[in-house]
Amino acid sequence: MFTGEYWFSMDQKGRVSVPAKYREELGSEFKICKGFDKCLNIYPAAEWDAFAQKLKALPEASQRHARRYFFSGTIEGVLDGQGRIAVTQSLRSFAALEKDVVIIGNENHLEIWSAAEWANEQKYMSSEGITEELSEYGF
Repeated sequence: MFTGEYWFSMDQKGRVSVPAKYREELGSEFKICKGFDKCLNIYPAAEWDAFAQKLKALPEASQRHARRYFFSGTIEGVLDGQGRIAVTQSLRSFAALEKDVVIIGNENHLEIWSAAEWANEQKYMSSEGITEELSEYGF
């Protein structure tokens, strides 16, 4: 299970370290794709396959747009010898990733956020909005 929050610096080539404790769980085959928010998702192979199956199960009208959104920019992830991943320029642009990034655990996958976007997300998560949302589900 992926949990926690880790701050890193992305180098000029778009490489960022993956927390050491997650490298084995992530495995040698994983995918990096656009997230639902202004972040990137990193899925281990099995979780990616499950996610792709959910997309395929959508009604055709919704499926074609969702599939384009996720599959068009998805890349094969590779850990280099120093435990870093290289993020393409198009994905860096999508998530506004520059130097300071945050990698967070989100149960079955990791997310990469720019420090600024993560600060914005923190504001939302500490607001009344999320409290109201969760209370509707019995939290």
